[in-house]
Amino acid sequence: CADCKARLPRWASWNLGIFLCVQCASVHRKIGTHVTKVCVPPAAAAAAVRGEDAGADNAAVGRASRWIAGRGSRSTCVPPPSPSP
Repeated sequence: CADCKARLPRWASWNLGIFLCVQCASVHRKIGTHVTKVCVPPAAAAAAVRGEDAGADNAAVGRASRWIAGRGSRSTCVPPPSPSP
């Protein structure tokens, strides 16, 4: 996580280009979309950051780095899960 350094971040702020844990993503969502835009990144980018894609080889790290550098886009994010009723 870019904020608290927790391992295995699963969320991203696509306008800031950072990965976040669920707790910090919640804080970012409360801050507001005028500052940070939080989403669940594509599985490939998240897996590469977590070191699950091809053993965290250079290609996997490169894919994650390109996603971060490109700051993603709303169209590349997976919609967050809907809250249970």
